[in-house]
Amino acid sequence: MESHTASCSAKIIGNIASFYSSVRSRKIPSSFADARKTCGIIQGLASLKESLAAVAKSHEPSFLKLGQNLQTIYMNANTLAGSTIESVKEISGDNRQSALAGLRDKIRISLARMAGDQAAIDNNLQDLETQGQHLSTLTNTSRDLYKIALYLKVAGINIGIEATRSEESRAMFSLTAEEVSQLGGRIISFAENIEEDASLARNVQLSVRADISRKLGKLREYGAAAETTVGNALAVIEQLLLSTSTAMDQAALHSKSIAAHCGEIVVGIQFHDSMSQRLEHVIETFAEAITLLADSPGEDPSQDPPLPLAERMAAAYPLCRLQANQIQQVVTEIESLHQQISRSFDLIDQIIGQMAAVLSGLSGDDREELSARHPGDSFENLKTSLDDLVLLMKQGDDLMEDVRREVHDAAETSNRLLSFMNKVNATAFEIKIQALNSIIKAAHLGNKGLTLVVLAHEINTLSDTADTIVAGAAEAYRLLSDQANKNLVNQGDAGRDDTSLSTAIADIESVYGRFKTTSQSVADKAEALRTLTRETRTSLDFLPGMAAHLNDCHRKMESLLSELEEECGPVGHETIDAAIRNVEGRYTMDQERVVHLQLTTGIPSEQSPIQADVSAEPDSSIELFSSQAEEDSSIELFGTDPEADSSVELFDAPPAAEKWEEPPIPSQESIEQNRPATEFSQPAEKKTEDLGDNVELF
Repeated sequence: MESHTASCSAKIIGNIASFYSSVRSRKIPSSFADARKTCGIIQGLASLKESLAAVAKSHEPSFLKLGQNLQTIYMNANTLAGSTIESVKEISGDNRQSALAGLRDKIRISLARMAGDQAAIDNNLQDLETQGQHLSTLTNTSRDLYKIALYLKVAGINIGIEATRSEESRAMFSLTAEEVSQLGGRIISFAENIEEDASLARNVQLSVRADISRKLGKLREYGAAAETTVGNALAVIEQLLLSTSTAMDQAALHSKSIAAHCGEIVVGIQFHDSMSQRLEHVIETFAEAITLLADSPGEDPSQDPPLPLAERMAAAYPLCRLQANQIQQVVTEIESLHQQISRSFDLIDQIIGQMAAVLSGLSGDDREELSARHPGDSFENLKTSLDDLVLLMKQGDDLMEDVRREVHDAAETSNRLLSFMNKVNATAFEIKIQALNSIIKAAHLGNKGLTLVVLAHEINTLSDTADTIVAGAAEAYRLLSDQANKNLVNQGDAGRDDTSLSTAIADIESVYGRFKTTSQSVADKAEALRTLTRETRTSLDFLPGMAAHLNDCHRKMESLLSELEEECGPVGHETIDAAIRNVEGRYTMDQERVVHLQLTTGIPSEQSPIQADVSAEPDSSIELFSSQAEEDSSIELFGTDPEADSSVELFDAPPAAEKWEEPPIPSQESIEQNRPATEFSQPAEKKTEDLGDNVELF
């Protein structure tokens, strides 16, 4: 097709360039009796007019339907991108208040709590060690009191013996001797009780310490496992946060790409208006050619007689040749348009699939294809890590509960020793009273009571010793009491609130459930949108049909041109110039001017000044599919403004011919003699293009 066009273009370039020098030398037919041939040409042109008029009109619904489908695709793609981003935000939030971020904080708090439990157990062990030291002090105190009690009993016995030496001493010391002996017995009794309870408490402390030390080792194992689990969970969370951020960026990028391709298709759809205007110009030129060929003498004798038929055919020939090339240019652009729009729809379909894959990767669907590129099983890994962490925290809490109970029992055991403190204090006071009474009574006996005086002072010495022992015991009791009460208070906090982590886990599971639901909805919408895109892509088959229709018109035109060329007679260049100027004056498209220059001057398309201007890169500031007007220079498509800019030119740059063949160079003399009045080598200023009011399709 393109080689045929290039051949025809080269041929007509040569014909037009040499036409002015050769047409006068042609042989004029002596008669045009074969009027049927002329009539056939006229009928052929009339038939082509009808065919060309039907092309644009008959395919207008297809272009409109294409535009409507494209608008639906664009709007649904925007909705899909928004749904994708909102679905991702279900997980990521603003990366500070999201469920993932909250879960991350709760996990860190839980790990810190477990570390705090370990530190608390270490403190408990130290407290138990201190309590053990106090219990050892009390055990030693009980033994010292036991010794004092034995001395008191001995002193009581000796006082009783000495009291029998006289009636006076018996009267004064018999009761004292009995009371001192009884006091010694009481001291022995509670000293034994103190030692027994202190030893029991000490044994309990040792057992508790050993058990707590073992459990501390176990808790440290749980802590190490929890630290690893938390590390894995936090890594998954960070990966999910990063993946969600990347997913939103990808969704936005895909949305922009779809908008860009939709913009390309919109420009392509507007080709229908450009084609309609150019075909309308071709039809108008055909009408002029028909009028020229059908011209006959009028009834008014004052009118100029018509040109001879051969000369009229010669004048009609370049007009028809120009229109044949214009038709061929439209065909070329339709073929290029079909390829371009098809490729854009294919890319849109591909991008929609990629957008759906963004959520598939996060939700874990389609893992065989996406696991290598997306954290498809991130939520499953996170759930596994969270389950492990909850189990470890439960085991740690159970262990801590055991430790609290044991520490509490040890504290209660230690507190029971405090009941002996009042007895110890009372005993020390009673010893002092007995010692003082004995000393006073012995002093009344004089020399008769010297032994009793010695015994009384011995009891007083025991009292002083008891005071010292009791003071040490009192301090040990005080420290033991403070430590025990502190442990009891600390263990009273056992019922702490451990629901925060469970709540955070429940929240993230709920969020993930909603995310799965919305992801499936987005996937369904994406599949429906891809189906519409593919169906619209398939509907582009009307473009090749339209090109085939125009190609058929072009072939018929070439046949008519052959007939015209055979019948052309000599003609003055003024006649041709007037017809050419009339055709050139109706051009509104640069494509028409380029074809005109190519045919009349022989300038290749790549060297055409108009072509270079038309094929320039578009302004990068043009924004397509904007929801609001940003700048005056932007063009908004599918917007709310019902009046679209009518100066948009579409597909101005026709594809270059495969190879341009240089036409025969006419002589300078023939060029000067037959140069038309309009200098095509210096094209006139472009007229303001008017695409009419039907540029806006939507």
